[in-house]
Amino acid sequence: MPSGIALQNPSLTKTALRRSMRLSRRSLLPEFRAHAGFVILQKISLLDCYQRAQTIHTYVAWQEEVDNHELLRAALCEGKNVITPKVISSTPQLEHYLIPHFDALVPGAF
Repeated sequence: MPSGIALQNPSLTKTALRRSMRLSRRSLLPEFRAHAGFVILQKISLLDCYQRAQTIHTYVAWQEEVDNHELLRAALCEGKNVITPKVISSTPQLEHYLIPHFDALVPGAF
C-alpha cells in the first residue's frame, strides 16, 4: 500500500488543503470573484435539474468565497426552498436550515 500524508493523518491533509484553498481564493481579484459568481448563476439557472428543483442546498458565500448571494436571492424569488449549512459553535457538527428569505441570514463563524 502506498504511503503518504493522507494515509498517515487525513486530518492534517484536510487542514493543509483548506489552508491552500483559502490562500488561492484570497489571491483572486474581487472583480474576478464577482464575475465568477455571475457566470455560476447563469449556468446553474439554465440547468434543467435546477429549473425543476423545488429545493436547493448550497453554502452561503463568506469572505473570499465566490459570491452566490444572487443565486440564493433568485432561488427564493422563484419560490424554491433554500437550505444552507451552519457550523454549530464549539462543535464539528453542521446543521441545515431552511432560509425563509435572504435577510434571515446573519453573520456567523461559517
